[in-house]
Amino acid sequence: AALDLDRAMEDDATSGTRAIRSRAQTPAEIDSLFDEIAYDKAGAVIGMVEHWLGEGRFRRGVQQYLSTHLYANATAEDFWQTQSRVSGLPVDRVMRSFIEQPGVPLLELHEAAGATELSQTRFVEDAQPVPAEAWTIPVCFAGSGCSILAPGATIAPPAAVLYANASQKGYYRTNYSPELLQKLSGGAERTLRPPERIGLLGDRWALMLAGRAPVGQVLDLGLAMKTDRDPAVLESVLDRLSAIAWNIASGEERAQLQAVLRSELRPVYLGMGGYSEHEPDAHAEVREALFEALGKAGDPAVLTQAGEIAHQLIEGHKPADPNLADAAVLLSAPHGDARMYDLLQHVGERTTEPDLRETAQRVLTRFESPALVARTLDYALSPEVRSQDSPTLIAMELTHPEMQEQAWTFLRNHWEQVLRKAPPDSGDRFIAATGSFCSVAQRQAVAEFFAAHPVEGAERTLRHALAQIDQCVRVRQTQQPLLREWLAAHPIN
Repeated sequence: AALDLDRAMEDDATSGTRAIRSRAQTPAEIDSLFDEIAYDKAGAVIGMVEHWLGEGRFRRGVQQYLSTHLYANATAEDFWQTQSRVSGLPVDRVMRSFIEQPGVPLLELHEAAGATELSQTRFVEDAQPVPAEAWTIPVCFAGSGCSILAPGATIAPPAAVLYANASQKGYYRTNYSPELLQKLSGGAERTLRPPERIGLLGDRWALMLAGRAPVGQVLDLGLAMKTDRDPAVLESVLDRLSAIAWNIASGEERAQLQAVLRSELRPVYLGMGGYSEHEPDAHAEVREALFEALGKAGDPAVLTQAGEIAHQLIEGHKPADPNLADAAVLLSAPHGDARMYDLLQHVGERTTEPDLRETAQRVLTRFESPALVARTLDYALSPEVRSQDSPTLIAMELTHPEMQEQAWTFLRNHWEQVLRKAPPDSGDRFIAATGSFCSVAQRQAVAEFFAAHPVEGAERTLRHALAQIDQCVRVRQTQQPLLREWLAAHPIN
């Protein structure tokens, strides 16, 4: 849930975002509003209110709302006004501020005159002027109660309480002063719940993307959490570290960062021990996550082990470490040969298990050989692939940095054929996938192609994709020099 909330706020922080309550005039515009804002943000706001009120009080409000409007029409205002009456709290003001305004609040926590103060602004990139939006926010503190932060006001957290988003239910970002961040990160695994640890790192990541925090803070915080034994927390940490290596670093910096990651993560992985038949699920998931992260960072021993496990699977044998099987295939596929590709394609076509078919087909998008990338793209348009699976294969190729230029060229050259093969309204998915591009030239190509080949009802998706590309370009330009500084302070002997 914490990861879902984090993704919802990432989508909501771009310049192309919209309010939950938006006007639509045509069927295509209506269809375009069934998006992350409608589902993820709206659900997250409801969840925030439920957490603030408490499950019992929130449920009584729902029951009162349903009984009052039984067999009748009702509005959003009817719902939140009922919740206000039942709870005696300003639910109407909270809901209105989050439903009718776009964007994400940012709570700033800093120490002043020996005390901690908390205030709000809208979360924006560092170079942008701060818009006028302000929210009525229920701020719940870890291990304590909740307070209402009104527009233009400040509040003081309870004594000795630092983390200002209990259970990570609040729909807002938090920015802690360096001193407060150091206190939080020093004992995060002991003092914060898993969703809160995910949120702490997610907020620092978002601030880094916005140019409001250096990449070194994300690296320091992530590496401080490398021994976390909660699978969801550790996977969030490792995903962030990998994203820095592939989206910000390049060339020599990437090699240096991967060497740092190998040095930091290898002892943790080795300390997990080997395979045990009675290995707890959480332990196995953590071990697999570390194994995959080391493989992505180019650890020779892990890549050798991955190759051996993948070979055992290809030969039809039970792997020596079955809990690493999925990760081993994913790590081996980028440099896999045609024989491995043929086997996976055969499995995907012959199996009657939908999950196995989907997994096998998706692994095909991991092969990096240009010839095999071309095979996957052609395969996506073949009769052997169901129409509903075709967009997924192409979109996944578009999102991989190593293959996206080849996939983008293919998509443009086969656009009409792709649309004939894919289900209706699939054009929106291809546009969304281009949001993973990260160069000025790619942005221009995307804008020009979809201007010449417009997709009905996908205007907002295109704006969002272009905004994502702009952000990636800006982050790389801003954070690469800071990454070089961090790497210089963390040499590998």
